[in-house]
Amino acid sequence: MKTMRMLVPLCRTFLLLITLAIMGCGSGGDSDSAPSQTKIVLSNGASISIVDSGNGTNVVQGENLQGVAGFDIRMSYDPAVMNPPTVAQGELVSGFMFAANTTTPGLIKAAIISTRAVSGTGPILMLAFLPGESTGSVALDRVIMIDASGHQLH
Repeated sequence: MKTMRMLVPLCRTFLLLITLAIMGCGSGGDSDSAPSQTKIVLSNGASISIVDSGNGTNVVQGENLQGVAGFDIRMSYDPAVMNPPTVAQGELVSGFMFAANTTTPGLIKAAIISTRAVSGTGPILMLAFLPGESTGSVALDRVIMIDASGHQLH
């Protein structure tokens, strides 16, 4: 019974994250209006950053994560110089449920969730743009992380 009580908030959170990643909220806004960030640091010292690995590949890297069971990540890029990427799950979140949406030019949304939390450092997402499109950059617009109980981590 205790397991069911724990799964209900997690399932609700997962459905919300998947809905936001797939459907989005409006057009996502104007990506030029927000300052470009390649790293977001939380108050507990954990961080999420985008690392350009060359050849059109970018890695969304988690560092010093503690007890994270879900991610809602929104990124942007200049659609005038880059086409939508292929998004793949990184090694750190292997086995988590995963959905990505790249249908809006210039916007990448991803939702990743599991019933088990992960701690540590490693790749969360791999973004593969077409080779030769590495002249643009990818910015982190928003990162929301939750624990296994569905509570937001700050």
